[in-house]
Amino acid sequence: LQQLLDTQAIQKAIATSARALDRLDEKMLRGVFHPGSKHAHFFEGPSSDPALPSKPGEPLDFVAFAFDVLRCHSRTHHQLGQMLIEFESATVAFAETYFTAHHRQRQIGDKLAGATACDTEMDYFVGGRYVDRFEKRKGVWKITHRTGMTDWTRLEAPSSAGFDSIADAQLGKRGKKDMVYRARQLYLGGPLRRADSARGRPALFIFRLRLAAPTPARHRGANSSKPCPMAPRRPWGAGSPSTPVPRSGSGHGIGPG
Repeated sequence: LQQLLDTQAIQKAIATSARALDRLDEKMLRGVFHPGSKHAHFFEGPSSDPALPSKPGEPLDFVAFAFDVLRCHSRTHHQLGQMLIEFESATVAFAETYFTAHHRQRQIGDKLAGATACDTEMDYFVGGRYVDRFEKRKGVWKITHRTGMTDWTRLEAPSSAGFDSIADAQLGKRGKKDMVYRARQLYLGGPLRRADSARGRPALFIFRLRLAAPTPARHRGANSSKPCPMAPRRPWGAGSPSTPVPRSGSGHGIGPG
């Protein structure tokens, strides 16, 4: 029974890390790592150490690095897949979690665009695995080492047919503006439930598909006359796609997964 409870606690920590990335919730993301945790996922160094003097573009821990990178995208979506958890002891466990992540890359001209931005927004996809070491300290399971494995990537012109027709209340947002932070209030008699009850029907939204061919995207700089490829040449501009970037490598256009 205890191992089942521990498994659930580890699964919750991994799911929490995905929510924190997509909602850009720094406090939540720092909360899944034990002090001293190490990271190797396009960044090598501490997972979370808020005492370090990180600056925009000069991250000294993974959390600061990830937020620098994610701001180069207008939205992200991390989907978790199968998960294998193996216990080394009552206080140490290892977990492998498959993930697929989508990043809507900002375009040239956007003040938050990264170094790999194109003339239009782009959709960057990455599939990989989180390989984590967990420890249970004072009854709480948190990550002590995370390595991000990349299994595939894809970069393509964006397609958002019908997206602009979705009701704003049902659109995912970053920070506390996202509905999930108000779900308890809304489901326990909050404004959304009262409004729906008054109408006597659930809130609905309709997709109006607009099947227009995407505008060809182009790289910035000397190659701006050439269309963007379907996959990035060197996602972080430092070494091969599998090589973690140094601490100074933040601010690029591709997401950390």
